[in-house]
Amino acid sequence: MSRQERRAIGMSLVFWCLFIIYGSFIPFRFSIDPAFVHENLAKVQLYPFRDARRNFSILDVASNVLLFFPFGFLAATSGRPPSSSRLWALRITIVGFSATAFATAIEGGQLFTTERTCSVLDVAANVSGAIVGAGAAWMFSRRFKRGLSGLMLERVRAAPALLLLALAGLVLAADAFYPFAITLDLSTAWHNFRNARWRLFADSAGRFWIDGPIDKILMFSFFAAALRRSLQSLGGKVNVAGSAWLATVLFGAVLEIGKLGFEGRFPNADNGALAAVGALVGVTLVPMIVSSAPAVRSVPMRALLVLALVLVTYAGLTPFEFRLTDAAIADKVAGIEWLPFTMYYHADPKEAVFDLSQKLLRYGLLG
Repeated sequence: MSRQERRAIGMSLVFWCLFIIYGSFIPFRFSIDPAFVHENLAKVQLYPFRDARRNFSILDVASNVLLFFPFGFLAATSGRPPSSSRLWALRITIVGFSATAFATAIEGGQLFTTERTCSVLDVAANVSGAIVGAGAAWMFSRRFKRGLSGLMLERVRAAPALLLLALAGLVLAADAFYPFAITLDLSTAWHNFRNARWRLFADSAGRFWIDGPIDKILMFSFFAAALRRSLQSLGGKVNVAGSAWLATVLFGAVLEIGKLGFEGRFPNADNGALAAVGALVGVTLVPMIVSSAPAVRSVPMRALLVLALVLVTYAGLTPFEFRLTDAAIADKVAGIEWLPFTMYYHADPKEAVFDLSQKLLRYGLLG
């Protein structure tokens, strides 16, 4: 790993630590009143179970583990790579102690906040996430010898279609199964089946009807086009376009059937029809544009950049209802959230994570 890459990782570690501090104290309401601090100290959560009842949230524990996973990964890779397993074990131990001190300081600072609760369980989850992150850095240390950025670019350039295929599949699966309330209860599956929407486009009245279809068609067309390109790279005498179309339609059907195992998710015939249309666009129109447009054929990464910009713009402006009156603009300006992530703090955790993941995927593709 070059010095420039180590410096970039070090700066990323600093940025992530600042992000952890920011997220741990938002919306930044503090009090130094001794009685208030003493009351918060009495509310410190020390035990995972109390009176035979669970004293923690699984979602909260998972979020704390994930929050410190990048911390451990970046801290373990910010310096020169250790030359032996023993030195790697020493580095992971140092990362664990550093995470303990950092997380303890944050929880101690939360004693002075009006909307936070100090918890020893959060510290344990943070340290666990940091150690897992450092362990992941150890597992991939051999590949990092060629340089992290070089490795990523090599993978993307070797199979860019597979990257787009995985991204489109992930977005479609997340959209189908959100909020991910999985269940193995047969009565729930039967309830979902009975409430399935088999009539095409029966519930499209009263809303921006083109928004949902465009999203589905675009994502399934990306999926089908990437799958067609991947099948072409494998060679053989198989009908690539037909196979990609059929596989995409089957993937859409699997997503709809899979909803039977999730609470509050019902199969919808609309999505199956849109998957078929999107797959048809992906295996016919998209390759036609790629093969006929010299700019796309000669510089494909620029074409993907334009595509990413279009997706980000579309997602940010839909449903394209613009109001240019003075009153409407004044209301919009008054509603601006100047403190980043305030919306996520007050929102339902699952909705916040889903919304954030969508933004990360879109802007990640752009990046």
